[in-house]
Amino acid sequence: MTESRSRDLNDFAIGAIVFERFRILEPIASGAKGRVYRAVDTILDTEVALKVMLSDARNERDLVRFQSEAKLASKMNHQNIAKINDFGLYNDIPFLSMEFVAGESLDQLLKRKKTLTIPEFLEVFFQVCDALIHAHKQSIVHRDIKPGNIAISERPNGSWKVKVLDFGIAKLLDERPDEAGKLTPTGNLVGSPFYMSPEQGQGLEVTTRSDNYALGCVMWHCLTGEPPFQSETVLETITQHIQSPPPKLNVDSDHPITENFAAVLEGLLSKGPHQRPDIETTVVPALVELQDSLDREIEKSSQTDAEKSIEEKSLKSKKSRFDLKLVILMSAILLTAAGFGIATVVNHTSSQEKLPPVSAPVPDRWFIETVDNFAQSHTDDQLADAERTTLHLSGNCTDEHLRQLANNQFLKKLELIETDFDDRVFPLLAKIPNLEAVDLSATQVSKLTNVGSCKKLIILDLKATQISDSSLEQLRPLTELRTLKLNDTKITDKGIARLVKILPKLSDLDLTRTPITSKASDSLAELPWRARMILNGTDIDLQAAKKILRGPRMFAADFKNCPKISSSDVEQLRVEFPSVGFGDTPSLETTFKQEIDKAQASGDIPLQMAKTKELLELMRKRFGEVDDERVSTLYASVASLYSQIREEENSLIYANKAIAIAKHMNNPVWLRDIYTLKATSLTRLKRYAETAEALEQAIKCEEIANGPETDWALSQTLSLGGALREAGQVERAITTFDKLASVYKRKRGLNSLEYSSTLLQLGNCYLRLKKFDLADQKFSFVASRIKADPQLWKEGVPNAQAVTTYNALCQLELIRGNTKQALQLSNIAMERMKNARLPLVDRIALTTQHGLLLDANGLTREAAEFKRKASVLIELRNKRSESKREKRQAVGSKIREGATQDAREDAPDE
Repeated sequence: MTESRSRDLNDFAIGAIVFERFRILEPIASGAKGRVYRAVDTILDTEVALKVMLSDARNERDLVRFQSEAKLASKMNHQNIAKINDFGLYNDIPFLSMEFVAGESLDQLLKRKKTLTIPEFLEVFFQVCDALIHAHKQSIVHRDIKPGNIAISERPNGSWKVKVLDFGIAKLLDERPDEAGKLTPTGNLVGSPFYMSPEQGQGLEVTTRSDNYALGCVMWHCLTGEPPFQSETVLETITQHIQSPPPKLNVDSDHPITENFAAVLEGLLSKGPHQRPDIETTVVPALVELQDSLDREIEKSSQTDAEKSIEEKSLKSKKSRFDLKLVILMSAILLTAAGFGIATVVNHTSSQEKLPPVSAPVPDRWFIETVDNFAQSHTDDQLADAERTTLHLSGNCTDEHLRQLANNQFLKKLELIETDFDDRVFPLLAKIPNLEAVDLSATQVSKLTNVGSCKKLIILDLKATQISDSSLEQLRPLTELRTLKLNDTKITDKGIARLVKILPKLSDLDLTRTPITSKASDSLAELPWRARMILNGTDIDLQAAKKILRGPRMFAADFKNCPKISSSDVEQLRVEFPSVGFGDTPSLETTFKQEIDKAQASGDIPLQMAKTKELLELMRKRFGEVDDERVSTLYASVASLYSQIREEENSLIYANKAIAIAKHMNNPVWLRDIYTLKATSLTRLKRYAETAEALEQAIKCEEIANGPETDWALSQTLSLGGALREAGQVERAITTFDKLASVYKRKRGLNSLEYSSTLLQLGNCYLRLKKFDLADQKFSFVASRIKADPQLWKEGVPNAQAVTTYNALCQLELIRGNTKQALQLSNIAMERMKNARLPLVDRIALTTQHGLLLDANGLTREAAEFKRKASVLIELRNKRSESKREKRQAVGSKIREGATQDAREDAPDE
């Protein structure tokens, strides 16, 4: 059929065969650049979502990017990512067919419900996180995570199946541009304004951490009913993302959010990409903790008397002859996280019976069946549809039941709590190829024979078993084991000494109520990856505890009911090891950060400074000055606070300390960001040569981290050229800008804003050298681009650059003595300035200059009016400057008073 189309949504008729393959069923969505249809792929005989890019909304760069990113995204194969089936060009029309996901988008769901319940929230975001982890491991960035790109469908059992749409291609297809209400997309920014990271808003390099920020925004929306930042215009919303502190989530609200999860969510909304937590190692474990907290609440509130009696019966005897039950928990729980979510077993006589009603809401993730029908009712395909599964078996379980799970590709975690299995279970478990976690609590396991055949195990729970010190040698082949629970076993100091030598990656160890003594601390201190040590009810003493806690990765420990460690000892440990949480008490680091965040939210810089310095001192005492990113980060935070109140010299002192530590660490991105912070202070101090040096170092770090010619490196190269020019090194600046212009010409093209911006800087350099003809060439070229594509230069940063261009041409005409031509160019600049976001000092200069030009052309009445406007602007600037100066001085005085008071408190008594 003919592929010429109008802007009507019904561009393709229903029933039409397009691209010689797809039969159109109905239009789904329409955007500025594309159309989306529900269609049938007549070759594969499947329903698809067919996306088509409009011919009048694309350019060559879009096509190249469309093909490269669609090709990359099509290689992803994950249960929570909508699969791209095919893509290509037909009669020069780009199209893409992808898996059609029935149901509704998260955006539609939020319009109906406003917020999600915590069970719903967990069900959605375990799966979204799983999708992002998979993509990020392949270095694929989504760029536009938002509720509209998260699809939710309902499975037969009532649970939700979540898929993330449009990986890497969302902005190209732009299927829902008007969903932001009054917001109107502008420029070439990639992302949706309500969920756009600060670096996206500034046109800087987009990384996986940009997706993390967007994830935090969507999570916030789901919990509170609205995005964290929103305003009437795109520009104001983006400015909030860039400048406004992240909002606080009320942990005392209707949503039972844990403090740790609230802190993680705030971290996702951090302005700096490096400050945002990793999804796999931090966000998912926080979701697991939230799930555990929810399960505990449900368990407390929902057990009826009948359920309690059933549970008591099941616990009285492991040999009671009730039907074996299978609980399938459908959640993308990351199995490297510590702990198990134990499923309550309810005794039914038939697989058709339902759960009894309870007073509290039970998550839809649960359903229960007898294992008698397991082989018939739970095939591999059905388990695949359940995605990551946790199977909980208890009661009269036999080897035959486990044989039915052999070669199952989808089972990750198996719980065999209080069953009759002994060491013969391990060869059966070894036949489950992707099994990563096993709970054998209170089973007959004793010698661990053949446990080494389960080489993929990450988590192993052996509490309340009959294992001994000699059994532990069997764990040697489990080189990936991270979490080991040995509570209530007979393991001694001798066994621990053997354990640490054979399990080098062990990070999470539970030795509650074991007969170990303080001597075990020598062995435990040798575990290089130790992070969580639970030693409740042991004979450990205070000095042994300190030895264990000195590991740099330690974040959690527990010493409850240890006769040799008192509650006051724990408080002492909490101060000495501020990064470690003890039991249910969060770490001092977490507590301080919460106080710092509250001070930031209220705009109390003195309090924020005081708390940051106090935490810095604690961390310095703990970790010293070398090789710890946490200390370096705190130095940088203090530097940033000093910069906010324009005490740039103090800012440089702390920035240099942060750099000195960062140089010892293998983190070029962090070092890059500190050099950039330092460059800001140096610029404000007008030490431009040093600014250039700092920017050169920052660019080198960026190239080490992400390769040459990234968007971030190119934008900072533009700043580098400006610093060189202001430092009087104009020839070096010209060389820098020339090289940058060549890169932009090659990568973006002659018509790009970036290329024109660089030419403007070159023109200014030639003006400095009084090479007016060369300056004229550069400025005139940019003016020609503005005339050729006025829409591109209409508003925002491009419009401000247009003002600069016409003003530069105006100055050249003044130099030549052509005041009439200069006035015409000034008129254009002044007209554009009405809608431009220019600094007040620039507005004063342009207004003053325009008044002088009017006077020179005999227009005295008009000249007087502009002189009056200039006077008003000057008065406004003076008032603002004085007000800012007074505020900064007041804040600085308060900070210094606090420092003096601290010094008095620390001084020895006379």
